[in-house]
Amino acid sequence: MLFRSRSVNEARFGFSRETSNTSPNTRDVAINVQDAFSSGGSPRDNETIRKNLQFANQVSWSKGKLNLKGGAQGNLFQFHTLSRDNFLGTFEFASLDAFRSGTPITFTQNSGNPLLDLSQFEWAMFLQSDYRIAPNLMLSVGLRSELQNHISDANNFDPRVGIAYSIGKLTVIRGGAGLFHQRLNANTVQSVQRLDGTRQLQAVIQNPAFPNPFANGGTAT
Repeated sequence: MLFRSRSVNEARFGFSRETSNTSPNTRDVAINVQDAFSSGGSPRDNETIRKNLQFANQVSWSKGKLNLKGGAQGNLFQFHTLSRDNFLGTFEFASLDAFRSGTPITFTQNSGNPLLDLSQFEWAMFLQSDYRIAPNLMLSVGLRSELQNHISDANNFDPRVGIAYSIGKLTVIRGGAGLFHQRLNANTVQSVQRLDGTRQLQAVIQNPAFPNPFANGGTAT
């Protein structure tokens, strides 16, 4: 949208919905033999519905040698997941000889509530100025701020600086430096909330019996 001859406003909206489903062909205990093979059932068994609402707005203003840009961007992610990953358990063997002798090193199994609903909101704001020092030399200085709801830290300010130098009409040399914050991935947040000791538990038995991990009185930690 053109407000004036020197100002331009750009707004973007977007919405997406994705569904994924992973189901094992065989529902059985998984067996992993290191450096050899995997057999039994697959430990992956989950369903996910992912919704994403995006919004972005940018305002540009220019006068003479100076060009200013500023804007904000928001992302709202909503996840509805049903995860029964490793609910039937997995035996881990150190070698083929250990598998032949029936002596696994660990047995792991998840249990609990497979359902988890999660919302994550990400917000960013930026301001950038481009100043033409000479006809073939441009200096850029900017500042960006990042926020999201699963991180309590709110002072994530990232300064940036860049330079562009034109050599003739076909070649431009660019350089820059700045600070960048990496966002906390929503999948990581889901893993932390899912295995929080209340919603789901992960049991680990060292040196279990095989095929019944509890046959010799082994206890889970």
